[in-house]
Amino acid sequence: MTDNQTEPKPQYTGKRSPALTLTCLLTLLWSGFTLLGALMAYGLYYDLPLIMQQAEYGDQEKLILEMIQNSKREFFLIIALLNALSFIGAILMWKLKKVGFHFYTTAQLLILVVPFFLVAGYSVSLPNAIITVVFIAAYAVNMPQMR
Repeated sequence: MTDNQTEPKPQYTGKRSPALTLTCLLTLLWSGFTLLGALMAYGLYYDLPLIMQQAEYGDQEKLILEMIQNSKREFFLIIALLNALSFIGAILMWKLKKVGFHFYTTAQLLILVVPFFLVAGYSVSLPNAIITVVFIAAYAVNMPQMR
């Protein structure tokens, strides 16, 4: 190509690219499992610390127990709702609807921020923040396929 020519931008074709398909599938799996886990933590909030203390667990499980004990119960319900919004956003993007990107992005950014208000001593996990940015960027790149 010469300097005067630019590559044509991908436009809505009614077909989902393999990259968008993979990104949506990963989001659906992650958001779905996280939604279920948060609902379970909300429902078993008062019993989980006792259950976990009675069992033999490693360091990772002890960190989870500490996070539960430092969290308000509402935290798990809010995280469940935000993951449901993320899940809905992925379904909409699967159907090539741009509004799904806004649902997904809003939910994911709130998932990063909400713990500051409901989990004592919380600090953002760098890997979680990086994964969030990568997925938002992956969806943003694929937005021209959506209408």
